[in-house]
Amino acid sequence: MLLRVNQAQPQSLVGLELQADGIAVAVRVVKNQLPHITRLAFLPGEDEKQRFVQLRDYVKQNKLKHKPCNLVLPQSRYQLYLLEAPDVPAAELANAMKWRLKDLVNQPLDQLAVDVFHVPNDGARGNRKMIYVVVVNKSYLQELIEYVQQSDLKLLAIDIAELSLRNLAIHLIDPQFDQRGVAIARVRQGAGSVSIYRAGDMYLSRQFDLPYGGGLLDDLPAEALALELQRSVDYYERQMGQLSPAVVYLGGENIVDEKITDGLRKILSVPLQFLDFSGAVTLESEFDNGIMQLGLGALGAAMRQEFA
Repeated sequence: MLLRVNQAQPQSLVGLELQADGIAVAVRVVKNQLPHITRLAFLPGEDEKQRFVQLRDYVKQNKLKHKPCNLVLPQSRYQLYLLEAPDVPAAELANAMKWRLKDLVNQPLDQLAVDVFHVPNDGARGNRKMIYVVVVNKSYLQELIEYVQQSDLKLLAIDIAELSLRNLAIHLIDPQFDQRGVAIARVRQGAGSVSIYRAGDMYLSRQFDLPYGGGLLDDLPAEALALELQRSVDYYERQMGQLSPAVVYLGGENIVDEKITDGLRKILSVPLQFLDFSGAVTLESEFDNGIMQLGLGALGAAMRQEFA
């Protein structure tokens, strides 16, 4: 994560995800040692400033002032690279990776914030150690920090969508499938992403273009989507030496169970299911499916547990 404040696990946590046209908000509380989602909303806005003004009003209306929060970056504002790790001490890894990035990025290195997280040792062939490297503009991060402060929330972490969805995967994995893990695919207008998680770790993540309109009446492009999902599963099996994931969960912009046709399911070599989070955590209201799908990243941010 690009920002982390060491703090004991809070009893109440606000998850935020920045999206192209608004901010998704989820609020999680702990009751009887179990997570409960008490609020879930999407706050539309034409630009970042307007969205955070709406967030400040939402915080005030729902008595969330000074509550701790995690913020998830929009995927369009950061890059994620899978690279071989250099043989340096862990504390020096992020700085060492900056020099590996000089031919991959088009901004001066001193303008970039860089963070890393490891691929598990069994996720690479041979003796290679692989890491994911997250790159984002420093000034953009600082702008977001100031916006969150103005919204009267206490920022604990800035994270990326792939790791936010990992928090959902932890709750979605049936214990009997823990050694195989699950994939979470998420689609939106014109694009999609898929990540594969096992035992709390992310092994693989890909983004891809997708001819999907994103509307409620728009069908999923079955062949194009199946091709991208199958490519990811094949890479996970053949290049990373893993068993196929137990299931691929599919969610995203205006995705409902009915859009996942039998034809689409038959193309894939692994089971494909609608990403319905309602059975994995207690929801204190009956939230609309559209809001649930828009709020996937915010839900994951609210379910985050690592603060030490």
